[in-house]
Amino acid sequence: FPKDVKALVHTAREHGFDRLELRRRNLIRPADLPRRTLSGHVIDGGDFPATLAVALDRADWQGFAARRAQTEARGRRRGIGVALYMHVTSHPVEEHSRVALDADGRIAAAMGAQDIGQGHETTFAQLVAAELKVDPSDVRVVQGDTAALPPIGAATGGSGSLQTSGTAVVKAARVLRERLRDKAASLLEAAPADLVLDGGGFRITGTDRHLSLASLAQRLSDEEREGCAGTAQVKGDFNTCPNGAYIAEVELDPETGAVQIARFTGADDAGVRLNPMIVEGQLHGGLAQGIGQALFERVVYDEHSGQLVTGSLMDYVLPLAGDLPRFDLFAADHPSTTHELGMKGVGECGNIGAPPAVMNAIADAIGHDRIEMPATPERIWRALREEGT
Repeated sequence: FPKDVKALVHTAREHGFDRLELRRRNLIRPADLPRRTLSGHVIDGGDFPATLAVALDRADWQGFAARRAQTEARGRRRGIGVALYMHVTSHPVEEHSRVALDADGRIAAAMGAQDIGQGHETTFAQLVAAELKVDPSDVRVVQGDTAALPPIGAATGGSGSLQTSGTAVVKAARVLRERLRDKAASLLEAAPADLVLDGGGFRITGTDRHLSLASLAQRLSDEEREGCAGTAQVKGDFNTCPNGAYIAEVELDPETGAVQIARFTGADDAGVRLNPMIVEGQLHGGLAQGIGQALFERVVYDEHSGQLVTGSLMDYVLPLAGDLPRFDLFAADHPSTTHELGMKGVGECGNIGAPPAVMNAIADAIGHDRIEMPATPERIWRALREEGT
């Protein structure tokens, strides 16, 4: 059982606080942000009390007593648990990006960060497309090519990549845009200030004279196109603080210790969501990991030989789709103020907040918190028989 959660539970019980009221009293208020922590990190923005309130409302916290009574009428136990999380993402980093116009009129965007399943290729293409007013499918994302960039780049990761590599690629795209504007103005015999990006190319304001990026690429020499390429470097700590509130409800079988997550509700502050589908997917993946940690995942060594006995997925238990509930997640977003894109990291959020929410719900169902993770059926069965001790 997480030690910080156990301490909070004990404090509430010993001093007669309602567990929600104890949390509310200790939440930082929006008026106190930004705030520098003792470790030196800056909490840039958010509304922690409002996020908790939204989660409680969507979870129907007030209606839990009735649901518990219905469950107990069937001879089972029901518990509810709440957990609030805040994560600090990113670290001092240096990133380079180069955005260029290809000969076929498409855009090539290179950066140091690597996509290993987080969705970088999609989101970086969206960022470049927004700056150049093209379709994201017309952006070719180049990763890990040391011929295109210096061998210094952001480390491969998830929750710190968008605000670092994303900022670099946006800055590089803007340089390319203005250089292409100058070239298009010369070909259209107009002033650069009179051109607007429109429909995948440049148009003279107030007229129908238009030059597409594909046509522009054909009319420029290879040297001219290369000279238009935009490069950018960012260096610094683009710290963000995603946060949220999770509420889990569990149902226990007192005869077997089997546990089922009946409901799971969450409110997450992820800042600006460039691609809501990817954000939601990362949250779901993190929640699955966190629930796995709370209920299933355990490294076991033979006590006599020291041999690892959970060395394969035949023995190390991971959650399956049937073990997970349907997540009810709400976007309680406040843009980050540490960088211009306003996004916050989201990769680890689910597996930070899910374990304490689930364990608090189990503790509520069994009547005490003398149980460790993972809360296997055997451990729950034993804990139920210790509730009076």
